[in-house]
Amino acid sequence: MIYDKQFSSHSIPIFMAGGSQVLITPDGIVYATKGSFSAKASTHELEGPKSINMKMPQLNPYYSGYYILRDKDTQKILANYPYQLVLQDGRKVIGRTNRDGETLLVNTTSAQEVKFIEPEEKEKKKTRQLFVAGSDQIKLSFEYIDSEE
Repeated sequence: MIYDKQFSSHSIPIFMAGGSQVLITPDGIVYATKGSFSAKASTHELEGPKSINMKMPQLNPYYSGYYILRDKDTQKILANYPYQLVLQDGRKVIGRTNRDGETLLVNTTSAQEVKFIEPEEKEKKKTRQLFVAGSDQIKLSFEYIDSEE
């Protein structure tokens, strides 16, 4: 079955299968088929027009999307990469990409410009080397503490 996956006041759901279709519009329901149409039921009642009061469901915002971060040079996906997105309405989305390099899903009610802010590179940790000279065996023990200074 093929259908329009967006069910909102701005779209018309269309269900199609085997060359037939059902359209659901604000003006009514339309059945279309290239073959014969039959309705099977124990009874058929065709009453006049009616109105139905119903509460419309809350729909997701109109615009929704995520970004996939890739290395500029190699185009490899950047997994677990820190990022910050700043939306036109002032909201900030801060996080780390998932294993597929995807950011969090961003939802807005209107089309907006999104600015990507690259994280600042932290200063690389200094490498310390220890040189030991001698002909005898020496047992050395080290403790490494990773802290930001």
